[in-house]
This record gives sequence, C-alpha cells and structure tokens, in this order.
Amino acid sequence: MENFTTVHTETREEFYVSFAWAYETFDPCEHFDDSLIDEILEGIEAGKYAWFVARVTVSKNGIKLADDYLGGCLYESFDEFVKDGYYTDMVETAISEAKINISKLLEGYNHAKHS
Repeated sequence: MENFTTVHTETREEFYVSFAWAYETFDPCEHFDDSLIDEILEGIEAGKYAWFVARVTVSKNGIKLADDYLGGCLYESFDEFVKDGYYTDMVETAISEAKINISKLLEGYNHAKHS
C-alpha cells in the first residue's frame, strides 16, 4: 500500500491510536457531483483541500492489533478529519477489533498451554 504519514496520535482505552494518511489514488471526479468537481479539483491543486486515504491503527505495547481504512477523504485539514465522526467510528471499530484479537490470542495461548 502507499506510504502513510502519521499526523495524529492519542491513547484511548489504554490503547495507542495513530491516524495516518496517504494520497488518494482514485479520481475525485468519480466521488463528487459534477456541479462541485471544478471547485474541488482547484482546491486540491491549490492545497486548500487534502484528498487522502485515512488509516487508524491501534496497538498495545508496540504490537499492532488492528487497523481501519477509509478512502475518498476530502477535508481542509487533518485536524478537521480527527474532529469528524468518521474518525471516531474508525477508532471505535479498530479498538473493537483489537479487543477481539487479544481475546483470540489469549484463548489460543491458554488452549495451547493446557494441552
């Protein structure tokens, strides 16, 4: 996958959460109404808008446990994205997946330990 750049980190529910972005490779013309596309393309070209794929990664003790991706993101800033509901949903999804993965690991470890 593309090179991602981390722009935000935080701790939630004792997990380390990072948000990184990469340039979106899909054409914005395929995602937006024709009446808006000229303004959007000009804004991306001028740096007014960021057109990107978002990745949220959840880890614990340096071990990646889960991540979530969202493409076709168009925001004036990455901070604006972090304040948006999509980011929150991504974090919640990745944390839920991380908890499931921890349970599976512990279950597998305990099963192997007692076999």
